[in-house]
Amino acid sequence: TVTGVQTCALPISRRAAEAIRRAQDRRGGRGLVFAPHVTGAPHEILENVHAALDAGATGVMFSESFALGTVRMVREATRNRPTPPALYGHNAGIGVRTRGGIWREVIDLLARLDGIDFRQTAPVRRGPPFIYPHGAEWLASEQTLTRPLPGIRPVMIARAGGLDQGNIILNLQDAEARGLSGSILFLAGSAINSIKDAAGRPDPKRGAEAMQQALEVHRSGELRGVGAEEHLAALTALAGRKNLGALREALRQRYP
Repeated sequence: TVTGVQTCALPISRRAAEAIRRAQDRRGGRGLVFAPHVTGAPHEILENVHAALDAGATGVMFSESFALGTVRMVREATRNRPTPPALYGHNAGIGVRTRGGIWREVIDLLARLDGIDFRQTAPVRRGPPFIYPHGAEWLASEQTLTRPLPGIRPVMIARAGGLDQGNIILNLQDAEARGLSGSILFLAGSAINSIKDAAGRPDPKRGAEAMQQALEVHRSGELRGVGAEEHLAALTALAGRKNLGALREALRQRYP
């Protein structure tokens, strides 16, 4: 994502869009949404959204908690474009309202009714969650986003915020067990971009390789039935036995 679509960021947006177009032929027909992170006061949002879309973005992301009504405003303002953008709603600032006594599932229902396409919830992970609430309210929130509502499309859940090689399998297992595999987008950012090489430099290629190895472990089914608290130790041991070097190193860096 591009944080803050202001004039100085537009060349970056254009270069990102051009890179995506060059990569399309290698993606086997699969699409790719480029969603810059749009920031600004409410009266600046639309100008920034149109600037991002004119530069080649196919979506935009923002937190409606910081600009109430933004989802519907952007939806209506872009509906006549040849290709209206996908709207990703991350949950930055949501704690201001949940701590004030409003259930997260109510907030997410309102975002869904406003027309949001993607909604960040939180990944299943060992220990306390990065993003609250969790537990029963978190489950209710994801159900609110995906259950049938007459005339309202379901929202694609985005598991993000601490998703990495050490818990991606737990998240895939959870999605499969709840019948939500087709409704969840798994987004790992720092888990890929922050993995370092032997010289201490960020090595996203290594991080991506580690994630791919974790996915292969999931497909193998070798850790099926392993509990959440034992999962990391079992995965680390398996990576050692099978000489999955990238995965082993990513786990060492993410879980020192």
